[in-house]
Amino acid sequence: MSLPENLTGLNLPQRFTFGPRIGAGAMGEVFRATAEGSDRSLAVKVIRPEMAADPKFVARFVREARALERVQSPHVVRVVDLGVARANGRGLALATDVALDTNPRALGPDQLLYMAMQWLEGEPLDQRIKREGGLTGVAALELATGLLDALAAAHAEGLVHRDVKPGNIIVAERQGRLHPWLIDFGIVKSLDGDLGASLTTGFVAGTPQYFSPEQARGEAVTADVDLWALGVTLYHALTRKYPYEAATMARLIVTIGREPPRPLQVEDCPKCASPQLVALVNGLLTWPHTERLRSLDAARELLRRSPENLADEPPTLQMRPLRRPSQATQGVEVPPPVPAMVAPPPLEEPEFVASTEVPARPAVAPQGADPVAGTLAMTPLVRQALAETVAMEPLVRPVAEAPRQKGPRDWTWAVAVVAVVAFAVLVWWVVGW
Repeated sequence: MSLPENLTGLNLPQRFTFGPRIGAGAMGEVFRATAEGSDRSLAVKVIRPEMAADPKFVARFVREARALERVQSPHVVRVVDLGVARANGRGLALATDVALDTNPRALGPDQLLYMAMQWLEGEPLDQRIKREGGLTGVAALELATGLLDALAAAHAEGLVHRDVKPGNIIVAERQGRLHPWLIDFGIVKSLDGDLGASLTTGFVAGTPQYFSPEQARGEAVTADVDLWALGVTLYHALTRKYPYEAATMARLIVTIGREPPRPLQVEDCPKCASPQLVALVNGLLTWPHTERLRSLDAARELLRRSPENLADEPPTLQMRPLRRPSQATQGVEVPPPVPAMVAPPPLEEPEFVASTEVPARPAVAPQGADPVAGTLAMTPLVRQALAETVAMEPLVRPVAEAPRQKGPRDWTWAVAVVAVVAFAVLVWWVVGW
């Protein structure tokens, strides 16, 4: 028996009743639901049946839930239940025979994988930025304080979010303060590898405008990429601009990888006259990335001294050290999340995922060329982004010449010359602006 197309109104005994659908994305749908035996609202995320037929997508869904269970922060959305329901003649029933371990199998057409989460009364940060034309200095201070706490909690568990951006942040007013929640751990990376293999292993995942230079160059992902993305998020929240601007995706990625960002200036955001807040943003967008952690350590002091902090001091930030793989503990039981009202997950913009496999023969940059730019020009990440742009017009236009009889060897040389010229033009096009 297949699952019904419309889940609204269906009851999963001992769990919840599906309410209206509140959003949909590439992988699944989100419903408002009511917890069994109470009027408590939940946000229930389900995976689409066609996605559930692929074990890789099932694993990604489970990874997100397991990661959220581990991160204990008032600024991270909580998961209260993860399971599989099965359709029967009467509606839905729990499928207790399906194991959701680190290597889950594909699900059948009668099975529904769900994640019940804390309901958040708020709105996505990107919507608030559009509605208000940017945040005030006070709101940005409160946003930074909450997100630093969220990232500290995630990094202490050895987890890197990899997609910090306004669309993955829910904000609400609580007791006169802006309270943010970090959501959507769908492409989370575990530095311990204890969440199983990532769907994006060997790929760069995230949203290009928030890529760190390391991501743009296809280098190994560390917690630093989250700090960089937080800096871009604050930059955009204050100015509605980005530290990098480019006409095409390919040019944007290459620019991020080879050039420092445009620093935030006080005059860029009249609503935030604080030099300390500007210093925090620029500290999170520091080159090289090894300096970024020191900027994070100084964030508490910068926030404390900021004149936007007009009322009480912001909550003390518990900046716990990142747990490296060598420090991983085996068999540690994670305390269950505190049941709470549940939150809507992100209705995210499409992710950008590009291969970062190293070419068999790395290209050699011309003498005097920027070695970083040369390397970027040859990465599959840039090549994939270039595809749509380069395809718009041929790299080498045919040249008319007098016709003459060509033998097989002549054609071989002609093809080789055209290939070399096309390759050279491509490299020049990428790095030569």
